[in-house]
Amino acid sequence: MLQCCNYSIKLINGIIPPFGDFDCQSCTVDNHIYIFIEHLYKNKIVNKSVKDFLKSDNTKIRHAAVIYCKKILDDKNILKFMQDDPFYKIRKLCIDTLNGEGLISYFDDVNDEILIKVLEVLYQRYFEYKVYFNDLETKETTKFTENLDLLFVKLTDCMTHTNIQIRILTSKLISILYKLDLKTLKHMLFKNTDNNISGIIVYGLEDECSLVRKNTIISLYIFYKEVILNLQKKGKDYKKIVKILVEYFINTINDEDIQVRNTAIHFFSEMTCISKFKLNNDFIIQISYNLIKTNRLFKEDFDLLKIFRNIRFKSADVFFMVVQKLTYILESKILVQTLYEMFNNNLQFVCKKLRTFTIYAEQEQELFNKDFIVRILTLYVLKQNFSIKRKSNLEKYFLYIDLLCKQPDRLSVMKDNLIHLIRNEKYKDVFKIKNSKNDTINFMILLYKGLQRKNINGLIKLNNKFKNVNLSKSILLDRESLEKWIKNIDLNIIKK
Repeated sequence: MLQCCNYSIKLINGIIPPFGDFDCQSCTVDNHIYIFIEHLYKNKIVNKSVKDFLKSDNTKIRHAAVIYCKKILDDKNILKFMQDDPFYKIRKLCIDTLNGEGLISYFDDVNDEILIKVLEVLYQRYFEYKVYFNDLETKETTKFTENLDLLFVKLTDCMTHTNIQIRILTSKLISILYKLDLKTLKHMLFKNTDNNISGIIVYGLEDECSLVRKNTIISLYIFYKEVILNLQKKGKDYKKIVKILVEYFINTINDEDIQVRNTAIHFFSEMTCISKFKLNNDFIIQISYNLIKTNRLFKEDFDLLKIFRNIRFKSADVFFMVVQKLTYILESKILVQTLYEMFNNNLQFVCKKLRTFTIYAEQEQELFNKDFIVRILTLYVLKQNFSIKRKSNLEKYFLYIDLLCKQPDRLSVMKDNLIHLIRNEKYKDVFKIKNSKNDTINFMILLYKGLQRKNINGLIKLNNKFKNVNLSKSILLDRESLEKWIKNIDLNIIKK
């Protein structure tokens, strides 16, 4: 803030002193003008004479006058006359008052701050408050689509800019171009290694900044939803573009940055829910590198499993390589749920391996052996689809597969588990239940553990811990009576 000998002049009865009172012997005229505008701005005094200072030769006076007109006078029309001002901060103040065509003209500005501001205004105008940059239809959008071709050229230039902030903002805005025609979309995905010239998507995916790559992946997904599916509905040729999109996604799934990898996995998993892709062996092997045995599955792990559940395989060897890897990594319940869908989507490979599976499945093994579970699941899927007949001793395992695949509500699952435990002790190590704050579920857990250990006295004590149990020793010693009691018990009235 500039100083002046009369800078300390105060308001008199709420009225600012006349401009002449700011004059003094020791300060320049420009300094007095600047301080006069500052006083008006600071005290929020409306004085339209400030507009006259917009033509001043002094940069600071013009800048102060523009801020005053914008904030105090709220006169945005005045700013239209300042768009070409030589001082970049004045041009910057004009940006958010422009329409689409005016914004595009600012892409040619030589100042990086101006370009950053233009990109920020575009982002706020079209994507603010929208998850993953979904487009926001406004009146301005309709006008803006007329300039999409020009915007496409400008954004492509921005994606190769030396300023990293410009590239990050550009990568967020790529998806605004989804209304472009098919020819332009192909150009965006174009890659020419010989001449080192590529489309905007390629530049984004190969950028050294991980945030640029991540934003580009999100834009790719939006393109798929908004462009490819519309082309598909219209019966137009889109297969080549889909092939390129899938290739870019899969290559990014193995990005060196974990956030980029997780973003690619998530959005590709969403794509597989929309369309069933038949992937090349190399692609599937690339994806499988991300399958790692851990004590806990995270969101990205479930996204990865979703991909394998939905895709189509081209090779039996690769299919069973993935099955084997999943069998090693996953616990029984998630394994069965994942493989159940994989098998149903790739029945031709399951049929090829039928003899191998049935030989092992017909041997009596333990249900906590996951290899055995996979073989039983194979027979289960084949019987569902082809009505094959197998030995009756295998049927007893199918209900277990049913329970895991259908995922009913927790309490009904626990009831079924209890009945299976009574009928066959082999189930005792398969069903794992965690403690809960819910009285009813805690009752079921204690009942389940008591039946596992055959602790008759402990089970009878449940009558004291919970109301409305009515469990007697005679019921516990008779299997049929116990099954009937479990089926009929009203869990809603079990309280401590």
